[in-house]
Amino acid sequence: MPLYLCVDCGGTKAAAVIADQSGQPVAQSLGGPSNFAYLGLHAFAAVVKETVEKALKACDPSILQANGTSHCSQALQQSHAT
Repeated sequence: MPLYLCVDCGGTKAAAVIADQSGQPVAQSLGGPSNFAYLGLHAFAAVVKETVEKALKACDPSILQANGTSHCSQALQQSHAT
């Protein structure tokens, strides 16, 4: 079953949700302000990366592996190493 990532970026926060095929959230996270117009590319990308990594860390690794998302599992392992 596929997983879907949604990232909402705004002036006060970034929010990331990983959901299953039925739309049920399996992990979520919040990050700092992520308005590209005010932050610029480098800072915007850093906030999005951090927020997505937090969502991956919050996701049960067995869900990632059961869904054949090895690239997500690799990203999760790398984010745990840092």
